[in-house]
Amino acid sequence: MNITPQTQVSEIVVHNPASTRIFHRHGIDFCCGGKRPLSEVCAERQLDVEQIRREIATLDPSEAEEKDTSSPGRIRLRWPRSACRS
Repeated sequence: MNITPQTQVSEIVVHNPASTRIFHRHGIDFCCGGKRPLSEVCAERQLDVEQIRREIATLDPSEAEEKDTSSPGRIRLRWPRSACRS
């Protein structure tokens, strides 16, 4: 996925579940407030949007996934309970 400053945070998480670690570390709401552009949330938190983009680019998107053994072929995301910061 090509992440631009206009990409919504929730879109990034859908395409790269491992990005939740970056967002969590920087206090970015990717749950209820995730329908906002990355540039907007970075400006609000005084973060460098390009730095966040670089951090996400280094992630392996499959790192936040685990196999759901109850149903063959399904993947379950590990979603931290503290994900929503609203």
